[in-house]
Amino acid sequence: MTQRPRKKNSPRADVEQTGAVSASLRIEYRPLDSLIPYERNPRTHTEEQIAQIAASIKEFGFTNPVLLDGENGVIAGHGRLSAARSLGLKIVPCIELGHLTPEQKRGYLIADNKIAQNGLWNEELISTGTDHDK
Repeated sequence: MTQRPRKKNSPRADVEQTGAVSASLRIEYRPLDSLIPYERNPRTHTEEQIAQIAASIKEFGFTNPVLLDGENGVIAGHGRLSAARSLGLKIVPCIELGHLTPEQKRGYLIADNKIAQNGLWNEELISTGTDHDK
């Protein structure tokens, strides 16, 4: 029996192409007060940055869920959590990553912030706009 090729952007295709462990990811809305920020989070956020994140949430919605450790502990999204508090939100979108080991949680916490900092900007596209502007 011949299998049909999977769509390139299907979640299963990603798992097959990368060898990653398949995990069911789903967004759940959790009460803000039930979430526990990681005390030893090495990433800090200024009040100005929290205000910028809050403005982004107001403009575009809460489009980037807070990532949790399976016990309501925050792995990623501390800035978004602070911004949500400043906006008076009662619930926020979350994704549970309870399948991660303690070492993976710590590694992800650092990688999530550090990898984005390593990226570069295409100044020409910033000044001229993108295809999304059409």
